[in-house]
Amino acid sequence: MRKTDQKHWDENWRRASARAIGGGPSGKDSYVWRRIRASVSQALHGRETAGLSLIEVGAGGSEWLPLLARDFDVAVSGLDYSPVGCSRAREVLAEAGVDGRIYEGDMFDPPAELAEKFDIAASFGLVEHFQDTAAAVAAIARFVRLDGVVLTTVPNMAGLYGWLYRLYDKRVFDMHVALTLGDLTRAHEAAGLTLLHAEHLFGLPGVYDVSRYEPVLWRRWARRGVGTLTQGYQWIEERGFGVPPNAMTSPYLMCVATKSRD
Repeated sequence: MRKTDQKHWDENWRRASARAIGGGPSGKDSYVWRRIRASVSQALHGRETAGLSLIEVGAGGSEWLPLLARDFDVAVSGLDYSPVGCSRAREVLAEAGVDGRIYEGDMFDPPAELAEKFDIAASFGLVEHFQDTAAAVAAIARFVRLDGVVLTTVPNMAGLYGWLYRLYDKRVFDMHVALTLGDLTRAHEAAGLTLLHAEHLFGLPGVYDVSRYEPVLWRRWARRGVGTLTQGYQWIEERGFGVPPNAMTSPYLMCVATKSRD
């Protein structure tokens, strides 16, 4: 069962403020991207990625695709069922000067030509919106060839990050399944994948997307204020003085698995 619907995501992308590539919290010069890039590199265990193909599933408005294309030299595509999200993703790619194709469709009923077409399938906040996490992971895995890689990142709603969202905006919290890292790894294994890597990302919760639209004034001020504090903390964490990633306070989880021939 889905915990969100197309109408929600269409409205989300309509209201999203325009963000310049490289200037936002997920930009190529940010600590957030450097940290994720390092984790992806570690997870791939030195695999040569140049020339491989990658699809981001749930790619509405994605800022990740141009960054992945540039830093890993992969050919990128995206899939999303929100027409507005697809349109924004195409705009982001065009603004970045990156070639890529965005497909409009449901990951459970995608265009037939996408089956087992890619070397890597990635999602950055998707599977946690489904009650059956393993089924969502299995749907993503259908896009990769044998020996292909499935990379999944989700918010840690089972930790402090989730508890803060309960207070800040319970409506948003209720759109997520509160997954632990163990839950996420078991879902990949239940989907028939072989685990390569799993970890907690970052030490403390914070606001990583300051530009996201907030219709309520006090929430807008709170997002900006906490965003400034988050950037200060990231400066400390990048220099090795922050809180070590852990199950309670880390805001994100990452799991990487492969579609084994076994």
